Amino acid sequence: NSSNLANSSKTWNKKSDEKLMKLALSQRKDWKKVAIKMGDKRITPAAAKKRYEELSDTYKKCNNRFTHIEDLLLAKAFQAYGTKWNKITEHYFPSKTPLLIKNRYYAYIKRKDLLNSLLNEVKKFEAFNGPVEKAAAQASTCENEIESGESINELECEVQ
Repeated sequence: NSSNLANSSKTWNKKSDEKLMKLALSQRKDWKKVAIKMGDKRITPAAAKKRYEELSDTYKKCNNRFTHIEDLLLAKAFQAYGTKWNKITEHYFPSKTPLLIKNRYYAYIKRKDLLNSLLNEVKKFEAFNGPVEKAAAQASTCENEIESGESINELECEVQ
């Protein structure tokens, strides 16, 4: 059965799942285009849609959470790009949506007046650990999430 084959572990892995989620957004959920751009003949439009729906809940739950290091990165990105949420998302948070980034900034960073303290923390962090972008990329691949609100000293221990 081709539908079982398209949903097998040989077809779907973390890399293909990420590609599917990005294509679903860029192709506006045109499943025929998504299936073609996936580059695997076993993936039909129906299989792509089904896998997207399976991942959607999990993907949304994981992506709605922000780590402290991501808050640092958002502060730095906001300083560089201002309210250009699409640019910030494209350059710093490709797995999150511009709306999610904007909401995090206004609901958390601006509401609690954290921008300056986060930017000061970025300077300290980068003095000891290098670019916060690199640390954020490493942290996003770690299975153990660093909860938002941990001190910079705890982060230094987590990020190598």
